[in-house]
Amino acid sequence: MDAAAARLRELFQRMFNGTLTEEERQELRTLAAAPDLDALLPDMLQQQWEQLEPGDEFSPGQRRQLSQRILAQYPAEPVTKVRRIWPRIAAAAAVVAILFAGAYGWRQQVAHPAKEKQVVEVLPGKQGAILTLADNTQVLLDTIKTAWSPYRAARVQWL
Repeated sequence: MDAAAARLRELFQRMFNGTLTEEERQELRTLAAAPDLDALLPDMLQQQWEQLEPGDEFSPGQRRQLSQRILAQYPAEPVTKVRRIWPRIAAAAAVVAILFAGAYGWRQQVAHPAKEKQVVEVLPGKQGAILTLADNTQVLLDTIKTAWSPYRAARVQWL
């Protein structure tokens, strides 16, 4: 295979130089049609393209013909747009969740209407205050004028 690949490269180079005979052209076509050597052609074409210097080697008609040949042999693959479905599913799920939450809240409001607040009138108690001590004894603060404090061990005069 290495000998065939080397011969293919040599014939390809001669074709680009314009020194290829008709017999060599037939040999080039035969070698290029071989499936194991077909993979080498794009690399060889890339190498020749990089070595090509700009100039007027081809007339506009030859350029058009060459581009048509290349496009016919290597047609462009159609570009398909990839549409992802997960964002659409997520958006639909969010809308459904919002609708269910709204329906649930509305049903709760309808099932349990707001109760009116009942006004309870609180009557006043009595004048004064009650102090509950640590031993649960209660002392009315407005009835005593003097009191005994366990902390001071002295009588305290209330004003």
